[in-house]
Amino acid sequence: MQTLNGLVFDLAAPNVNNVVYGTGKTVPLAAGKFKKLYLLGTGVQGDQDAQKVVVTYTDGTSSKFTQSFSDWSGAEGNARESAALTMAYRDICDGTTQTMNFYLYEYTFPLNSAKTVQSLTLPDNRNVVVTSAALK
Repeated sequence: MQTLNGLVFDLAAPNVNNVVYGTGKTVPLAAGKFKKLYLLGTGVQGDQDAQKVVVTYTDGTSSKFTQSFSDWSGAEGNARESAALTMAYRDICDGTTQTMNFYLYEYTFPLNSAKTVQSLTLPDNRNVVVTSAALK
């Protein structure tokens, strides 16, 4: 669990798969009327520009966003993006580590608070990585 700006983000335990790769996957959201959706995530393999994020409401309508995701090695200062967590290294698939700063970003999306949220559809891009979401 990670608390940022008064929001609680649930993260998996260490050494457990704790990300959802953007593959156009639709994930359910806690039903309710909320003002904002917050995502913790990042781009990998470079910046991931102009990605589609969709929040669907129970009445079948949706809020659609075009979001650029900065690479985890450095922020580009994209709209609705702020640096959330800094990590001092990353693990490489060959068992080594690379020591430098890597970042998770918080992305904030305004919602129609008169409607009940149902689901979130992530970008259809495996280089967009989301670790957690929160609604407020």
